[in-house]
Amino acid sequence: MLTQFVMTATVYTMCEITAEAFGRWLRSLREDRGESLRVVGAEVGMDPSALSRIEHGGRLPTKEQAADLAGHFEIARTDIQARRIAAEFVMKYGEDECAQRAVGLVKESFECYGTATDS
Repeated sequence: MLTQFVMTATVYTMCEITAEAFGRWLRSLREDRGESLRVVGAEVGMDPSALSRIEHGGRLPTKEQAADLAGHFEIARTDIQARRIAAEFVMKYGEDECAQRAVGLVKESFECYGTATDS
């Protein structure tokens, strides 16, 4: 069973929700603004090497770091936090069949409450 997530009107498969994908997305935000790691790091209070590790998929930002990055890049905190949480979940449970079923149950629950999860 291939589980899909929806974040900001984009459908992602579990295979695409990784720390590496999060890092590529974050790097593209930074590069689109023409900013260096040093500039962004100074603005959000992070060491540039820590930011580089995030961009290369070596780690995910903490909840607080993600909130600071959202503010800097002027994106919704809910978007960056959802991406961070999804990547953490997939890193921890991606191969677990029960976790994949749990995602399906959560999706069904959202549908019961009328929360759209599909485009």
